Amino acid sequence: MTDKSEINFIAIDFETATSNRASICEVGIYAVRHGEIAETRSWLVRPEDNLYQYGNIKVHGIHPLNTEDALGFRQV
Repeated sequence: MTDKSEINFIAIDFETATSNRASICEVGIYAVRHGEIAETRSWLVRPEDNLYQYGNIKVHGIHPLNTEDALGFRQV
């Protein structure tokens, strides 16, 4: 069994605006140190054409108005 103090990793989470995996609208990074969340950061990203599908908005709650002035993925 692994000791909790030995668990260290970084998780990356992407939210998308449409069913297209490249339509990233938010990126989140979570650093876990010694088995505890030590740091979190997230950035809104403007997907190409800032187009969203209703089903995706329903999942994450991010709307086109939230990302209309955000940077694109390459800049983030």
